[in-house]
Amino acid sequence: MFEHDAITAWKLITEMVMICEESDINSVWVGDSLSAKPRFEPLTILGAIAGITNRVSIGTSVLLPTLRNPGHLLQTVNTVNSISGGRLILGLGMGGAFNDAQKQEWTNAGIDYRTRRARFEEILQIIDLSRNNDYVNFEGQYYKLSGMDLVQRSKIDYKVIIAAHARHKLNKQFARAAKYGDGFISITDTPTQLGEGCQLFESFLKNEELQQSKEKVMYITVNISDDEHDSQRDAENFLIQYYGANIWGDSWGPFGSPKKIIDRVRDYYSNGATTVIVRFASSDQVNQLRRFKNEILPNI
Repeated sequence: MFEHDAITAWKLITEMVMICEESDINSVWVGDSLSAKPRFEPLTILGAIAGITNRVSIGTSVLLPTLRNPGHLLQTVNTVNSISGGRLILGLGMGGAFNDAQKQEWTNAGIDYRTRRARFEEILQIIDLSRNNDYVNFEGQYYKLSGMDLVQRSKIDYKVIIAAHARHKLNKQFARAAKYGDGFISITDTPTQLGEGCQLFESFLKNEELQQSKEKVMYITVNISDDEHDSQRDAENFLIQYYGANIWGDSWGPFGSPKKIIDRVRDYYSNGATTVIVRFASSDQVNQLRRFKNEILPNI
């Protein structure tokens, strides 16, 4: 939606949100970036979405908490969750530094990107403390909180899902998600890789009942078209404009017919996904969503 001004973009967002609210789509998700990608601030947007909906869950896919002061983050997250009546799903990721725009984003936030992993670990500990205590006291290498009063807390707690990818072959990602989260979220893993990730995640959960209650979320990027060539071109144009490069190549998709997308979504579910998030790599987001609702959703 980067070709639109902010007011027009918000109108398009509300149109798409209401399509979801009035259909069988279960949740609405937004991404996060300070300056590397053209995005609104996600928690502000989710607070606004919460005010115009009653049914759909609202989530971040994913929020980069290290771009924020953790005390302010706790206040904002609990406020949004209260506004939504406990519908918030907080997807969290460490964030990348793969290109100049991403590195500049960390600089703009006043953070050395080389410290982001350690900072992310500390913020996960802080969030975990905040979900089990009315006051947060924490002292780490990068963050210190003393007597942080969570007066904004809703009686219905938000969920936390943490980015983990089997393709990285880093067991610690799934150990982290099992320790601090209500589940994990993956992007660009194949269905087989997602299945491997689900098994790895469950291996870190000692209680079988916990295994059955945790979220395993797959985030995919699609383009729906009856002309596969046009679908591929439209998607690549979107991704290059959005990211500055096609950073994940063939890991995106599928792009093409409704059947192609139905088969892929079913494959993710059969490999253990509990939720599949669908993003549209297209210049025509609203039409993509309508086609998804009418042609794909009834078949998955």
